[in-house]
Amino acid sequence: MILSLLIPGLGQALRGNAARGAAIFCAVASALIFTLWYRQPVWYVFPALIWWWNVWDAHKTAPVWMPFAAWMTMALGIGVAVTEFDLMALWQNAERGAVILRPMLRPDFFEPNSWRLSFNGGYILEGIQQTLGMALLATTFGAILAVPFGFLAARNLMSANIATRAIYTITRAVLNIARSIESLILAIVFVKVVGLGTFAGFIALTIHTIAALGKLFSEIIEAIDPGPIEAIRSTGATWLQTVRYAVIPQIVPQFTALTIYRWDINVRTSTIIGLVGGGGIGFFLNQWIRNGDYRAVSASFIAIALIVVVMDFLSARIRAKLEA
Repeated sequence: MILSLLIPGLGQALRGNAARGAAIFCAVASALIFTLWYRQPVWYVFPALIWWWNVWDAHKTAPVWMPFAAWMTMALGIGVAVTEFDLMALWQNAERGAVILRPMLRPDFFEPNSWRLSFNGGYILEGIQQTLGMALLATTFGAILAVPFGFLAARNLMSANIATRAIYTITRAVLNIARSIESLILAIVFVKVVGLGTFAGFIALTIHTIAALGKLFSEIIEAIDPGPIEAIRSTGATWLQTVRYAVIPQIVPQFTALTIYRWDINVRTSTIIGLVGGGGIGFFLNQWIRNGDYRAVSASFIAIALIVVVMDFLSARIRAKLEA
């Protein structure tokens, strides 16, 4: 009990419950970090409550919901304060919102009393075509390039010797680093490098697709049945022969399903990449928002929503057939 008073969770750990002790220590430490960072004395009561609960728990097992409730109350309270959460702002600015929403009720896609595309409707169609093309190319190239990364990042295939383990570690690190950088950030960088347009968006989407699919592919490979691998290896087969005859037959359906799912994600993401100059419908949408043309904004929202719904339906059907 005294030890837990000095170091949260230490008493629980010495009693043989190391996992509980570690969880308590992390809860107290994170609560202290958040409150010290926010620097409002009123919130210091929450880490203190969790600390005293920890002492009680070291003496006699206490209900876990108490520190959990205290931690969540603290986190949500600080979050509300930091984000300046204010529902009244919506009411106070209702007229400003109405100025934006009224023209959006009359989307500018077709000419009046006609099925011919309006001036903005033509740009919307062009932007949708660019978005779909960019997503398709990025998914295709990304999936192809992700396959070798997936094999090199699979522990069960790369644990034969120190050289392969080193390759595994490096590949994993590269995938994790590339995956941690959002495609939107990559698009900003490549817009600076190659200029405005879909090519910058394509590069950003491709890099993120390689990293994301490479990680997922490696996890699929690690989860396959090891029996065929051991059987092939026992015959003296090389690494490439093992992959060809023991691994590939098990992973093709899942790889295909994940690639289709990634295409669906890339279609959604490519609409956002355009906002930073990466081409596609997002590029035109950004211009209309800047110019205050909310009729065109509304029409582009509808077009994006329709494309996303159709893509989601088609990709779900294809994945269902592959898994059947």
